[in-house]
Amino acid sequence: FDHRRRTTLGGAAAVDAGSDRTFGAGGTVPAGAGVAAAAADDPAAAVWHDMVSSLGLSGVARMLAEHSELLRRDGGTFHLRLDAAHDTLLSDGPVASIERALTERLPEPEGPVKVHVEVGAVSRETPAQRFARLRAERQQAAEETLATDSTVRSLLSEFGGRIDGVSPIE
Repeated sequence: FDHRRRTTLGGAAAVDAGSDRTFGAGGTVPAGAGVAAAAADDPAAAVWHDMVSSLGLSGVARMLAEHSELLRRDGGTFHLRLDAAHDTLLSDGPVASIERALTERLPEPEGPVKVHVEVGAVSRETPAQRFARLRAERQQAAEETLATDSTVRSLLSEFGGRIDGVSPIE
């Protein structure tokens, strides 16, 4: 667990960590840039999304990973930024669980696996945000499918029916 000097920004905990973060081979993530500025299909974010889903985490450790973005990886050290809205998830236990899961997942870690977490505004879509976006897209698609289906419209018209709710098939 990376203990750094914490400051308060608008009532939310934040860590004084500088203005730019680097991911992988040269991609820059400006701190606080906002998720809206990040593309929903960001390949760097997709790497973290896939990794989180494959770690087999549960409980608070899973929530911590899902509400974080991967800023960069330096060998066996993973630098994450936890969305400030979820700063209460941050503690030594969940971070240690993520470190253990990463150690088990990586084929040959370059030294001991460490996870450093800072709290602040995320600039890439987190796994939790991705899940919510995909769920909303599935919901919208299901509603549009029924609204534009000629058979459904005909039945509703003929019998004076209405659709009270739509749930996409998972």
